[in-house]
Amino acid sequence: MAASSNQVLQPAEQLLLTKEELEAMDYNTLVKMDNMYSFTTSKKTASTRKTKDAIINRLLKNGVIKGKFAPEQAAYLHYELKHPIAKALPPDLVGKIYTMKETMEDRDYEQRFIESIFEPMILHPNNSAFRVTVNGFNVRLRLGEALLAKHFRTLYSPTFFIRDYSYLAKKFEIDAKQLKDRAQYRDEEGWRRGDYGPQPEFTHTIPNSAIYDSYAEFKRRQISKFFIIHLYPTYTLYYVISTVLTYLENYIKTKKVNIISQDYAYMYLDIQYLPDPFNKPINILKVYINELNNRLTNLQEYKIIINNEVVKELNERLDAINKFLVNPDPSNPMQANAKFEERVISIIMKHANKRFEKRSSNKTIKHTNKPHSARRYSPTKKSSRRIKSI
Repeated sequence: MAASSNQVLQPAEQLLLTKEELEAMDYNTLVKMDNMYSFTTSKKTASTRKTKDAIINRLLKNGVIKGKFAPEQAAYLHYELKHPIAKALPPDLVGKIYTMKETMEDRDYEQRFIESIFEPMILHPNNSAFRVTVNGFNVRLRLGEALLAKHFRTLYSPTFFIRDYSYLAKKFEIDAKQLKDRAQYRDEEGWRRGDYGPQPEFTHTIPNSAIYDSYAEFKRRQISKFFIIHLYPTYTLYYVISTVLTYLENYIKTKKVNIISQDYAYMYLDIQYLPDPFNKPINILKVYINELNNRLTNLQEYKIIINNEVVKELNERLDAINKFLVNPDPSNPMQANAKFEERVISIIMKHANKRFEKRSSNKTIKHTNKPHSARRYSPTKKSSRRIKSI
């Protein structure tokens, strides 16, 4: 039926919530609205009825503008219900505040998701982590149970690899809202890119391997794979360099020598770090340092570095060993005990993760392993280092 000619229609933003709409709301929401709208002209007393019907009657009497339930004002209403003081602020300002707060919470959620992968609560040590390919030669180390557990704690600790979780969340395109979605996720982009193998001709069905229980599972696998491919080998290179240095340091300590002899430096190590003709201590150090530097340079793309204190101490050990070597003899290509210039590069991260800085200064790392804290045998002068900035 058409409205009568003398009926005045209210603007949409002035329409009030009806009894039916109020009855559809949960009791806790009604209580908050009651506190906000029902006692502007009268005070709540001990005899004030708090039943759902009584609250609805008060809200109908005082009126609640329906416009606050419109999509464009939903954020304001939600914030106002949780923070009654917001009732005194302009809706558009409160909406912006709530949006900013939600954005900050999303960024924090994304960073904590990345952190849970890089710093898991429970570790599962396995020797498959300690393998690397150097100049085409595959190296796989097998550590004893105690040593394996110790180095796994170092590998995953926040004080060995320094990373910026905020940057990594952007790099891996993490989305907080998708992380909270428990629906099945189909990696169609990766499938089209060929990440799941060649696509059979005339086949347009996504394979099961590209379908995940959720977006969070997909991202967790993706980032875990990155950790295995890039950080495991990088740590293995560091471990070998430190181990070979310990081998030489023990020789100097036990034999009390002033110079590492050519015969000793020419001996092949028991562990196969390089093919036999090249598996000599000084040569291993030079080859592995170069490979480590290449990997550290590549990791700059992800703003991941080795703690500069670890690098500094490793280089100081290299300097100390150099004092027990002889000057290179160009006429002797087989010389195995010559001084060498290779050092691990030091990279400065310009924008370190603030969460890491705060935690690393307060958090006590329980593991006692310090693979970079071997004894030094002579005072060393700081040598020039190549320093790169991210």
